[in-house]
Amino acid sequence: MQSLMSLPTEILHQIIRNIGKEHLFESITVYATEESCDGFVDFLENEDGDCIQSVTKVYLDLSEFEGLYSYDTYNDETSSEPMEKEFRKFHDEIHTFFSALPSFWLKPALQNLEHLTIYSSHYFGYYPKLDLRGVHFPRLRTLALGNYTLVHNSQLDWILSHRDTLTELYLDDCAILWVVAPFDKDKERTYLDPDSYTTHPGLVGHGYATYDKRWHHYFKTLQELSHLRHFRYGHSEYWSGDESTPFECETEIIIGMHEEAT
Repeated sequence: MQSLMSLPTEILHQIIRNIGKEHLFESITVYATEESCDGFVDFLENEDGDCIQSVTKVYLDLSEFEGLYSYDTYNDETSSEPMEKEFRKFHDEIHTFFSALPSFWLKPALQNLEHLTIYSSHYFGYYPKLDLRGVHFPRLRTLALGNYTLVHNSQLDWILSHRDTLTELYLDDCAILWVVAPFDKDKERTYLDPDSYTTHPGLVGHGYATYDKRWHHYFKTLQELSHLRHFRYGHSEYWSGDESTPFECETEIIIGMHEEAT
């Protein structure tokens, strides 16, 4: 079956405009591929997003980023056993995609959105940066995040800001980053303010930052979600490397701490 995002741009625009006029949108599923990112950016530049105001569900499966990243290597000398490490460097299209998600796909649906699912086969949140501050959904009932990284209290605060409505929360293979060291040239593309980074003598050409929160802090704070009826944190058995995500399987998450949780 052909993806909408793979259609010629002019046809895609016409389809979405017509559906929007009839208020037929109840949910949107976006599958990010190299081709669809180009189409997304073009669509973003030509539409105002009014057609998705009536959306109640948004599913973002960001599982196919092949061709949109490369690897840089660097020497990590922060411990007694220096080693060479790899850093996954995402291309401009991916950063554009994530930076536009809140304003284009989410903000137009603020008043009606009840279910939000964002999954990726690569870790995201910190880098590539997904900043949801300033986006609040007054009717949000279900939130599911897969491979989402937490590095700042504002990310937890954003979840807590939905305490009046949130009844289901699923954190699948999500990780707390207690230390980060991006290349200096990439600091502005991370979730943290560039000025929050310091330096480390064992990391030349890198910023350096730490985060003092751990999962036991998060779990205690999440108790403030008084309407929560379903909560799962752990690892889905349906993950398959970088090739696929366990999309829409969040209710089957195996509860427990996983290898890359911190």
